[in-house]
Amino acid sequence: MTIYTPGKIDKDSNIDPPEVVTDASEPLTCEKKDDVEAPVVLNPKLVRVTYFPRNRRSFCVHLMLTTMVMIILACGAIGAVLFYRHLNRQVYSGRCGVRYSDPAYQELRAGMTEDFEDEIPEPVVAEVPQGLAIQRTSYKMGVFEEAIEVSRYDEYEQLSVPFFDEVRESIVFHDYRANYTAIIDRQLGRCFIMPLNRTAIAPPSDVLDLLEKLMTGYYMKEATVYRHRYRMVRPSLEDLSPFGSRIQEKCGNFRSNRLEKFVSGVFKRSADAADVTLAYGIVSNHATHQEIYKIFIE
Repeated sequence: MTIYTPGKIDKDSNIDPPEVVTDASEPLTCEKKDDVEAPVVLNPKLVRVTYFPRNRRSFCVHLMLTTMVMIILACGAIGAVLFYRHLNRQVYSGRCGVRYSDPAYQELRAGMTEDFEDEIPEPVVAEVPQGLAIQRTSYKMGVFEEAIEVSRYDEYEQLSVPFFDEVRESIVFHDYRANYTAIIDRQLGRCFIMPLNRTAIAPPSDVLDLLEKLMTGYYMKEATVYRHRYRMVRPSLEDLSPFGSRIQEKCGNFRSNRLEKFVSGVFKRSADAADVTLAYGIVSNHATHQEIYKIFIE
């Protein structure tokens, strides 16, 4: 058996030529038969190959691609959530007209002075088949517009109520998350805070439904007027954080007091109490009807 290793050998080099085994009977072992007297055992060297560049490189590439795909998917999911929230946080604003009549105010106004006699209509007499006359009093109907700002996602309503009747111009802010209502009088620099009446005040979804109906030509009926009395709780509030961040931002630059429902009876006024009764209006724009709440602060 002859084993020959091909290769070009330079004559000038000091490298020994490859070993050529010509004896076919000699086994390929570490022991030689010629050395019978002093056999020499040659232990072969074990070589372990631990370097495989192609497999390691492909693993790194796959890991990087997987990481990039996961990052892209995460960014896409986060972007979709933020975009969805941005659409839901859209603030709707507009103006809403309110038609109303308050017989109690007109009777009070007529009794206070005679200067308004020309504005009060004459009684209307209607004839019936029996020939009897029934006297009916028709009251003057008022109309005003208010600016509305509503957010369905943030759950708040802001109404800019103009001056009408005995009601002062004010800004009414309903926070459905904190469950409080703030009445802001910029002229006096006062802010009055009271619990949100969810049964009386329309939620943002109803207000938005009403705005959509009004844009399509929906005709709103005459608003019903309710009169309520409240009393101012003293002393003034120093910390507005319990009422929510939005009311704290709205009333932070004003003198703020709490309001509580007035119960018939006698209560003492403090030295800084107002000499006159303050009146404010809260308009509740339901999807099917409108209500006006006149708040009188003693």
